[in-house]
Amino acid sequence: MTDIYDTLDFGYDVPEDIPVKPLPKPATAAPPSAAVDANLLPPVGKQTTPSCFVWSTVYGLTTFQAAKTYNLDPTSADNQASPIYTYIKVEEDYYGLKNACQGGQMAKPLLFLNKNRGTASMTDAPSVDGCSAAWAAWGTATTTPNPNFDFDNWTGVTVNGDDGIANIQNLISQNMPIAFGCWLYTGFPQYTGNPVPYVGSGVWMKNPRNGGKVGHCMLIIGYDTTMGPNGAILVQNSFGTSWGSSWNGSDGYVWIDCATFLAMAQGGGYYYP
Repeated sequence: MTDIYDTLDFGYDVPEDIPVKPLPKPATAAPPSAAVDANLLPPVGKQTTPSCFVWSTVYGLTTFQAAKTYNLDPTSADNQASPIYTYIKVEEDYYGLKNACQGGQMAKPLLFLNKNRGTASMTDAPSVDGCSAAWAAWGTATTTPNPNFDFDNWTGVTVNGDDGIANIQNLISQNMPIAFGCWLYTGFPQYTGNPVPYVGSGVWMKNPRNGGKVGHCMLIIGYDTTMGPNGAILVQNSFGTSWGSSWNGSDGYVWIDCATFLAMAQGGGYYYP
């Protein structure tokens, strides 16, 4: 039976135009390295549907913001915004789907949080394995939204080009992670932490359905200007803990060489100020 790791359908194959705003120039220069508060991040999860755009924005970014705003423990399922429930509702509400799974835009789950005044927690809507199980669980059912996940102040920011790395350093040093979209090089799904930082094959992975580049969304959580020849960006992924490099006592992360990151990044990302 094939899954998203066979079909390379991770969930960011719908074009998205992120309206970005220039960041105010910080009063002081960003430090050489920084990471967001690890105590506010949920544990690394593993997506089994084309839902990276929800994992990065809802499970990652919004869970972090709820922990930061309300002093919550993000390792508790009660305090984690459910990616699978939100994904199915976005598929229904914004893409008109039923019993089918496709990718989407990062803005859509963020808009859903505002419209729905929050979303389910992982306690109320835990992860299930695959598209059929997700629709069976939530295709006709709803839950009472957890208002801790109701935020409407998300903002777009440029993460590539001339300002990209400076913007990342600006936000991360202020304890603000960034959900972003990128293209993937061949071998990325099989990356197990060597080399560090990740530099990639330089060959774009191709979608077997349409021949286009494979897209993906993740969460930027740190940077280190002294790592490798170009500096590196620290990213939390949604490929589980058997993937990637170790950080803060767990696998599932990747340090991406800054030159590689700028090549991979699609343009913009979202953060909560």
